[in-house]
Amino acid sequence: MVAVKKPTCKKDLSQSGLDLQVKEDFLFAKDTSLGGDDGIAIAYMLAILDSHTISHPDLECIFTADEEIGMLGATALDVSSIKGKTLINIDSEDEGIFTVGCAGGLTAIAKINSEKEKISSSSPICTISLSGLKGGHSGVEIYPDKMNANIIIGRILYELSQIYDLNIIRINGGEKDNAIANFAQASFSINTLIDKSEFENITNSIFKNIYDDYRISDPDANLKIDFYNALSEKKEELYCFNKTNSNKILQALILFPNGIQLMEQGMENMVHSSLNLGIIDTKNDYNNKKASITFSFSIRSSSKAKKMDMYNKIKEITTLLGGSISYYGDYPGWKYNSKSAILQKAKKTYRQLYNNDAKIESIHAGLECGIFAEKINNLDAISIGPQMYDIHTFNEKLSISSTKRTWDFILHLIKE
Repeated sequence: MVAVKKPTCKKDLSQSGLDLQVKEDFLFAKDTSLGGDDGIAIAYMLAILDSHTISHPDLECIFTADEEIGMLGATALDVSSIKGKTLINIDSEDEGIFTVGCAGGLTAIAKINSEKEKISSSSPICTISLSGLKGGHSGVEIYPDKMNANIIIGRILYELSQIYDLNIIRINGGEKDNAIANFAQASFSINTLIDKSEFENITNSIFKNIYDDYRISDPDANLKIDFYNALSEKKEELYCFNKTNSNKILQALILFPNGIQLMEQGMENMVHSSLNLGIIDTKNDYNNKKASITFSFSIRSSSKAKKMDMYNKIKEITTLLGGSISYYGDYPGWKYNSKSAILQKAKKTYRQLYNNDAKIESIHAGLECGIFAEKINNLDAISIGPQMYDIHTFNEKLSISSTKRTWDFILHLIKE
């Protein structure tokens, strides 16, 4: 479980049990998370194993460790002794929703190194800051498209560079590669004399034209423009990326793909593949007059082929611009199977029990089903679970009535 507690709670969750409480339809733990995610799955499976009366086929019950910190148990599991080809995964938190696919992913880091050059004392320096964006989880909240501050500030800089002679000083934006960047800031020198009022009008006009495409998803987006003089700044601020690499950075920002790349076929409003430029980070070595800028991407896809296709696009762009690239944290996706036998049985069973149709959903995030599907050929899987709220928080609670309905559903399904 993700063990969290209120700041005022003195309980040591590594040593002590939970103080379980019931209120109306909910089971919860006093001042701590409940661990319903995923203790309820363990409870279901142990209850079935303990029973002498429940009707079911031969079962293999798999319990994994460390799912919440990277699915480490599933990754390490030796499946050579597992015989079953049908998996009912009980690690979902919404009753009446059958999860039938998830994205795989990896993190890619592109890097451009540069010599720095001195900024002319007569060159005005400008900083533009983009804030007020909604951001969000780069998987679950990637649809519909939102503003990514790193991408937007790149577009603004590129368009300005078509009008003015610019050298990049630094660009920084975003906090996590798997979060849609909700802020970014860039500083650059302008190598010609300018009318500051005209420059501000042009910059604001560029931003407005971009903003109009996102006025509903990010209504509070805001751009701030500041000018200062190189002579008034610290010594290190007298240096910028050289002209060649400033241009390469601008090219990278306008060429790098971002956002939704493919929707799931046969499933309405489901994202198949996306990538997110979550972090831009500028590092300076002032003693050697060198600098580097890194671009961190979270890449997600329901298929390995598309995942690597997106990575290859970033790799080739970076290589063409003289940069380097690496990746880590590669994990497999779980591809939706429209002919899944367990899905058809689950839909039929749910309809018979509740006279209603379950919702079929693929999630744009990781599940252990993807790891099992990669290890076990022709695995047929579905993920279900009872209704939970506020998991991974001290407000976590589990619906008792939903737990009972899901229990009844599981018993009917395995009987089928």
